[in-house]
Amino acid sequence: MTIQAEELFDIIRVGHSYAGMVVTGVADRIPSLIKHLVSLDAFVSENGKSLIDYVAPDRQAGFIKVGRETGYGPMLPMHLLGVTSPEDVAWVSRRLVKQSFQTFS
Repeated sequence: MTIQAEELFDIIRVGHSYAGMVVTGVADRIPSLIKHLVSLDAFVSENGKSLIDYVAPDRQAGFIKVGRETGYGPMLPMHLLGVTSPEDVAWVSRRLVKQSFQTFS
């Protein structure tokens, strides 16, 4: 882990959106090195839960099905993220990368 390899301490971890799950997990593993956690419009998970546990029940089965079939989490429609202009959609689309389904589960 970079934090340990670089011998960092008193660090401030900021998590936005899905990264709230990540910073919480890191803080759980190395609490003595973390000074502050900041969650900025982020998921703040309960102990033992994954992102799938927070997917709306009517969407959860489809989310899991796509993940198991493809190995990746489904892409969110950009309009749900507030990206609606054709130019912005094109710009974002060129930069999107698939995320492993295992990171959600």
